[in-house]
Amino acid sequence: MADFRADYLVTSVGAIESDGALMEFDVNEANVVKTMMAHARNILLVADHTKYHASAAVEIGNVAQVTALFTDELPPAALKSRLQDSQIEIILPQEDA
Repeated sequence: MADFRADYLVTSVGAIESDGALMEFDVNEANVVKTMMAHARNILLVADHTKYHASAAVEIGNVAQVTALFTDELPPAALKSRLQDSQIEIILPQEDA
């Protein structure tokens, strides 16, 4: 994995803590995602609103590493502030006109 370089990594997580920590449930999956994140130029994080209140055991990174968050609802205020401070784009689905 360490020899790979990617322009984009599209990934999800088990949970996003209010301090911006990205968490995963499985240690083996966490190790793979950590390596992939370290070698990607852009990280596109996909997470629905349940990830803001979930709990997981293994930290894989921080939202500051992410290029954009694709989500169905805006995150809670503390996390939203962290994302804005790190200039992370928050992308919500558009409703049909």
